[in-house]
Amino acid sequence: MIDLAPDGYVALGTESTVAVLEAKTIITAHLPRTEAEAADVETIGNYVTPALKRTNVQRALKEIPGAQFVGKGEGGRSATVVLTVDCFCPNFNHIDEQKS
Repeated sequence: MIDLAPDGYVALGTESTVAVLEAKTIITAHLPRTEAEAADVETIGNYVTPALKRTNVQRALKEIPGAQFVGKGEGGRSATVVLTVDCFCPNFNHIDEQKS
C-alpha cells in the first residue's frame, strides 16, 4: 500500500502489514491494564466497527511490548486467551497522558 504525502508517495507496506499496524494502534488505546479486566481475542477484535480480523489481532498482540497472556479459556484454546498490558511498561505511558 502507498500513501500520498506532501513530499510525494510513501510506501506503507503490504495490505497485511498496514492492517496489523492499525490493529496495534487500536489495541494499545483500549487494552485493559489489569488481569481482572482482561479481554479475549474476540472482544479485542470488536473494539471497533467493522471488527478487526482475528489474525491481525493475534499478530498485533505478538508485537505489542507489555501485552501479557494471563490465562486460557476452556480446553486451553487460543481463541479464549485473555491478556492485559503491564501498566509499568514505559511504552504505554503516552496512552495514560492522552486520556487525561
